[in-house]
Amino acid sequence: MPRSQTSLRMLQARRMGWLAIALIAVVVAVSLTACKPEVGADGAKLQGHHGGSAGPADKNAVSASVTPTVLDATKIAPTKGDSFFSAPSDAHQTILKVIQQAKTSLDIVNYRLSDPDVIKALKIAAGNGVAVRVILDQGILDQQDTLLKKNNATSLSDDLTAAKVLVKPSPKGFPISHQQTVVADGQTALITSMDLVTSDVYQVTRDFGLETQDKDVIADMKLVFDLDWSNSGSSKSDTPRTGDKTSRLIWSPIAAANGSKAKILGLIDSAKETIHVETEYLSDGDVIKHLLDMANKGVSVSVLTPGCVAGRKNPLLNRTLVNQLSSPQNQNKVSAAPPTVKSPYIHGKMILVDGTTFFIGSESLSVVALTKSRELGILTSDVTMGNILEAQFQSDWVNALNPSDVTKANCEGVTGPYADDNPDLPATSDQPDPLADPKKTPHNGHRIGVTTTPEAGAKPVTQ
Repeated sequence: MPRSQTSLRMLQARRMGWLAIALIAVVVAVSLTACKPEVGADGAKLQGHHGGSAGPADKNAVSASVTPTVLDATKIAPTKGDSFFSAPSDAHQTILKVIQQAKTSLDIVNYRLSDPDVIKALKIAAGNGVAVRVILDQGILDQQDTLLKKNNATSLSDDLTAAKVLVKPSPKGFPISHQQTVVADGQTALITSMDLVTSDVYQVTRDFGLETQDKDVIADMKLVFDLDWSNSGSSKSDTPRTGDKTSRLIWSPIAAANGSKAKILGLIDSAKETIHVETEYLSDGDVIKHLLDMANKGVSVSVLTPGCVAGRKNPLLNRTLVNQLSSPQNQNKVSAAPPTVKSPYIHGKMILVDGTTFFIGSESLSVVALTKSRELGILTSDVTMGNILEAQFQSDWVNALNPSDVTKANCEGVTGPYADDNPDLPATSDQPDPLADPKKTPHNGHRIGVTTTPEAGAKPVTQ
């Protein structure tokens, strides 16, 4: 080769090398900036939503900054009297029972309140002298009130207030407030994935809940409730430092070292034989990677999601992400569309490891749910409840479909025509679209066929 050509190629190679180094430096700098923790008023590191959003390619990227929490089974054991319940079989009966039996106080956090039975029970409790406080997602509450007034009905806020039920919107700093909990008399807590919606919805929806009298769990829940109550209407998204006595609770948003994602990854990594997952949405890159890693180690991984994800332009987007888990050790199924009592819509969030240790709560396995929205779940290690949850999973699994069996036509038959989504933007029905302003575009209904968008002549959502 002539010397001039050799020199030219060497020069080009050097330039390409320097370009690669420069690109790596930019990526590292952007990653460090994105992962820089926020600091709350108490000095605790936070991961609350502060209005910014990552670019499209970041939405399901794997983060190197999250170290899985090593779980200690002795610290997540249930207290005496803890019990598991699920919907649609339980409906809202456990929630109604706890409300009706309250003597002094009720603190309730939920994404949506439209179940007339629950509303009636809250009014009766308040009328009997129980101090009732309710926090609802600020976007949905505003949307409900607007729709009711449009239909010449009393707004939900005014209706509850008139009955001496204190109601406040969630802090605006969260993209959504999706925590689903009840605390009665400071002695009993319900931690669930259940929206307090009408029976036509919850009768075809799979959800999970745990009732507990764990004093440390309840103390932490009160601490966070009181802060969110005082922050109502503000742009704050703080999660206070909770007690060190309990490792069971999984809060979002909170510092990465002790937050939702770290504990979820720790639970996944603790598996020896099986991992069973039900989740409305699976998009977090770290979660997907750890599930794949465990499958590669010989653990049997089974994931069940909705066949059509509510609130999406492309309800089949979940299938694309679930397919990333395909391997000889992974099995994936989806619920039917439209949902039925036999094959309900998967709104419940649970991970069951080795039939014994499990997570249930409000968090979908998505980036926003694990790091930005107000969410709460609980870890428990218990053979008896694990067996009950395993039986529920197997029942759902038998009645589920292979992902390829649910088509675009199935989803369009329920939701109407839709356009394809960008697969790099895995916004879920549990999180706002990252290209939309969550303050201007309230999140639509969780369920297939259920929408909260006000329409002319629409019935009030409390009916």
